[in-house]
Amino acid sequence: MTAMEPETAVITGMVMGVIMVMAQIREIIAVTAQVMVTETGTEMVMDPETIMAEKGMGADYE
Repeated sequence: MTAMEPETAVITGMVMGVIMVMAQIREIIAVTAQVMVTETGTEMVMDPETIMAEKGMGADYE
């Protein structure tokens, strides 16, 4: 990396930091969504009351 003015270095560092934080937030959202899908999927399979309630509301399980 070539030498740069202190102000430029600060701005570059801030931009890189913001990009890293945004990438972490996207990863957290992706993991949270995956966990929610997994939890709701297992609940639907394992909880007969949920299936019966949804059948009553017009859900179609065969």
